[in-house]
Amino acid sequence: MTTNTENVCVPTAKVQVAWLILLLLVLFGVDWTARFAVFRWHDGLVRRASAPLSTRGPEAPMQRIEIPAVRGGDLTRLVGFPSFAERFAEEKPATVIVTDEHGYRNDPPTEGITFPVVVTGDSFFHVQYGPDGSFPKQLASVLDMPLYNHAYPGRGMFWGMIRFLSDPRFADRRPKVVVWGCLERDISGQAFAGFVHQVWQLEQPEMAAQERVARGQVGVAWNRLVPASLRSSLPDSSWLGAYATRFWNRARFAVFGQVTEDVVVSLPDAKGGQELFYRIALQAMAWPRDIREPEKVGWGAAYIRRYLQSLGMDLVVVLIPDKESVFRERIPSGPGRDPSAWPPSTLLDVEDALRAEGVTVVNLLPAFREQAERGVPLYWRDDTHWRPEAMALAAELTAPVVRARMVAP
Repeated sequence: MTTNTENVCVPTAKVQVAWLILLLLVLFGVDWTARFAVFRWHDGLVRRASAPLSTRGPEAPMQRIEIPAVRGGDLTRLVGFPSFAERFAEEKPATVIVTDEHGYRNDPPTEGITFPVVVTGDSFFHVQYGPDGSFPKQLASVLDMPLYNHAYPGRGMFWGMIRFLSDPRFADRRPKVVVWGCLERDISGQAFAGFVHQVWQLEQPEMAAQERVARGQVGVAWNRLVPASLRSSLPDSSWLGAYATRFWNRARFAVFGQVTEDVVVSLPDAKGGQELFYRIALQAMAWPRDIREPEKVGWGAAYIRRYLQSLGMDLVVVLIPDKESVFRERIPSGPGRDPSAWPPSTLLDVEDALRAEGVTVVNLLPAFREQAERGVPLYWRDDTHWRPEAMALAAELTAPVVRARMVAP
């Protein structure tokens, strides 16, 4: 007796194809659901004449979050290989995070209280290690006065500031001084010019609404749907893309022993120790002066300061150096990377430009480089962020400047 295997295989193959198509449709559906629900890809597709900005903090209100001691940082997590990460991983202490009524990292109650100092910026002013391991807590301790932490992580240095300026809670209880942290790799004249326009929209909301209508900025943002924009926005908001990249990184490490290009291993120090550097920060260090435009940065910061002064507040800008800039001599050469040809840190030019415009500034770079040369641990080896030792040093340098502005006429 013979069996017709062709008759058996054909429906089996069809079933397999059907299951494959179903699986692809499910993955495709999950990917696009995440694109809308998590990444909010569609938010910029429709422009409105007025889009009120939410001023809620980055975390849930009135929370007590107990974070256990962990080993590793954002750079070792980016690599994702335990065998590689263990060479650089450092122990982070257990930390208790408390949030206030609006989801910012302050001990409640904060309602109805006038804080003489408000701190705003990105993750460098938001992150905390241990009970006192955050810059706002360190600064409050040195100043011996309460301050409000309005920092917002993950969105750049302008996001926390514009949310503070838009926050109605401070309309009748203005702080005397606003301390604004500006991270080195995010500083450019173009970025500051764009932020000035945002502040102008707060100053002149009716004129800003008329301008948006006149420029056709109300309606569908068709420019976001052109192929050039989609080639950038779709991969950046893709759940499948993120996991495919992670899979490729693991395969490349297993086969070739290479880690993701986003992480660069530093040259060893005198004791043989090495750091992990972030590719984005290294790329920004190579930007020439005509991209950074320090004079435009100074002009933009002066505009923001004048706006704050019109509301009875003053501004202190804290220039935060990237880890790569502090350990500049330990950056290795590589494909498309020649540190010897890079310009000096932009923070030097930006500091001069801010002072020329009358903006009060604290440049942390010189002191950080000096302490790093002495072997003081300022940044985690496995992370882009600074350690509590760096936060304490930054607070010591910033506090006397803040005190001087509080008594200034």
